[in-house]
Amino acid sequence: MKFKILFFILGFLTFQHFFSQSYSFKSYSIAEGLAQTQVRSIAEDKNGYLWIGTIGGLSCFNGATFKNYSSEDGLFNNRITALFAINDELWIGHEGGISLYKGRKFQKWSFGTSKQNTTVSKIVYFKNKIVIGTNGEGIFVLEKNKLKQITLYRKDENRIRDIELVNENLYFATRNGLVISKDLIQFTKIKTQLNLNLTAIVKKEKELFVSTTDGKIYQYSIQTKIFKLKFDSKKGEYIDDFIIDKKNNIWAAFYYGLIYKPANNIHQVIQDSTGLPFNQLMVVFEDKNGTIWIGSDGKGLFRLGGTNFKYYNQNNGIGSNLITSAIEVRKGEY
Repeated sequence: MKFKILFFILGFLTFQHFFSQSYSFKSYSIAEGLAQTQVRSIAEDKNGYLWIGTIGGLSCFNGATFKNYSSEDGLFNNRITALFAINDELWIGHEGGISLYKGRKFQKWSFGTSKQNTTVSKIVYFKNKIVIGTNGEGIFVLEKNKLKQITLYRKDENRIRDIELVNENLYFATRNGLVISKDLIQFTKIKTQLNLNLTAIVKKEKELFVSTTDGKIYQYSIQTKIFKLKFDSKKGEYIDDFIIDKKNNIWAAFYYGLIYKPANNIHQVIQDSTGLPFNQLMVVFEDKNGTIWIGSDGKGLFRLGGTNFKYYNQNNGIGSNLITSAIEVRKGEY
């Protein structure tokens, strides 16, 4: 009997060795009511509704169903690249202009016929003005119901990928590094020996975090003005978007999958082999309840079900994919 028990324990431990971490996702696509499957932006309004911007229209998700809007409803166009929710307003960035959804009605503004391909990267509220960052044409400011263009000093600094407001200063993540302005008149590039081609920026407490086109995330101290490497994917690929969640975990969207970097732990690459419905990602977002949402480039919207889920199948040693029962051997082990 002792030998049988020992053999069972050894076999069970060997079986455990083949188990790999996997994740549970819920997918939302056209079949579930999403306007289109190429998601470019996600925002949450004050009522908890989730807004999803795609290149085929705008979707509002109430947790159960989607309501969709298009140019036929008053949008500037259906190609949405940025969303910003504030008070009772939803600001929408497009290729070529912006829209405002307020009081169940849309307003829209154009950058002009010569800039119809200009892509909005970020919209923020700054000193009673709506400020629009673009990837190539600098900044537009909405004043007195008209758009005014502001160009930065260097060409690559007009390629604005993201904007963050900190202590009455705007920080711009650009192709030529991190730029700061307190008045939209003077723009100063933050000095560093690093060659930073930035893709996104996140504010966390008293620090800024910026991502790069070569797969790195740096922590920037506003007080000491020093950049410190926080994360390196080791793949050298473009980080499309990232967040630092309420538990200080990093989530980064790449075109080859999702990076999950737990606080004080090594990072994990989540791909279709470990539960991700689709590898080509564009945006990641955390809602007020702490739920992680991911927008993909062709398979719609994904909601993360949790990070403590382990997936067992024939690929990692289990006898069959058809499971009819389970028994707990020890606490937490089955």
